[in-house]
Amino acid sequence: MKNNRLILSILAVCMVSAICYGFISKKLTDPATPSKYMMVDVAEGGFNAKMLITSPEGSPSEIDLLSLAASNTYFNNLAANDKTVLTQLNNLHSVGWDIIQVISVSGGGSTRYILKKGE
Repeated sequence: MKNNRLILSILAVCMVSAICYGFISKKLTDPATPSKYMMVDVAEGGFNAKMLITSPEGSPSEIDLLSLAASNTYFNNLAANDKTVLTQLNNLHSVGWDIIQVISVSGGGSTRYILKKGE
């Protein structure tokens, strides 16, 4: 009985050691890639509606959106702008970027998307 308990204890220690070694060696040989972050700002208020995409390196690219100032085309322009923003966000998602936070400024017509890639 004592021998069986000793053998089971040794076997359990060996199994736990093997599992821990597997996790440690994976971390040592397969370093995680660092995460990258990107910002997408959408400002739709007024005459100068824009979408500003800031890359992880800090370089901005700008996309013109339709103005929401004219009341007779407001809803058409809003729908077109939404389609443009969603197309850009879907394109970024298809290459590995995930939205991790959305910040909306009430009354300002501005939305910021924080995207993350990696890890």
